[in-house]
Amino acid sequence: MKKYDLIFVVGYFRSATPFLSAVKALSKEKKVGVIFADLSSSMQNKTGNTHKLFVELCVQFGGEVIKFGEQVQTNLLVVQQYSYSDEFANDMRRNVSAVKTVGALTLASVGLEAHDKFIEQFQIKKVYALDAGLIEFLLGKRTAETKYKSLEIVDVGLPFKNYPVFPDFSCDWLFLGPTLLSFKNEAGKKQFLACVLKLIAQIPPEETIFYKEHNGNERDYFAPRGYY
Repeated sequence: MKKYDLIFVVGYFRSATPFLSAVKALSKEKKVGVIFADLSSSMQNKTGNTHKLFVELCVQFGGEVIKFGEQVQTNLLVVQQYSYSDEFANDMRRNVSAVKTVGALTLASVGLEAHDKFIEQFQIKKVYALDAGLIEFLLGKRTAETKYKSLEIVDVGLPFKNYPVFPDFSCDWLFLGPTLLSFKNEAGKKQFLACVLKLIAQIPPEETIFYKEHNGNERDYFAPRGYY
């Protein structure tokens, strides 16, 4: 049976990007493993290639991918907040022996039943939060304080400044493509793009501009279907 110092459990890469910094930094001195839940067919169609890239980066940064069903031991198991199937959770309990298990909350999923279920599934007593103040606010708004009353919530923030994933990356301007939920209609989307072009026209040509697509879909939300 393989033994690890630390194992991360990833349900969905989009909200697990802080794990990349942790794997890269900790694998220099610790044995780090990563377990991935299977993607649904819809997620596979939307972001399957990007998920594969995330897995490859974990390995490149020193992590070991643990196959589903493989029996392992670890000092610490960090479980990403996600809507896991009971089959996956049961398999984890059978095959992963952990001295301590903690949860890693996503930014804004607390108080949603499907996303809080992992606390019971993995018998979690302590969770890490990117912003404990936001967690407290959301729990109040969603009247879900009782679920987290017995949990220890530790505010850990984001690791990217102290432990950058890509330390050599730099640019002068970065435009982030928003989700389509930001727009009521097609006209609003076009108005946003017009503003972006107006801003770019004011930037000196020698400065570097990057555009990042929204990572909810590998097909850019702003590209017409015929141009994919």
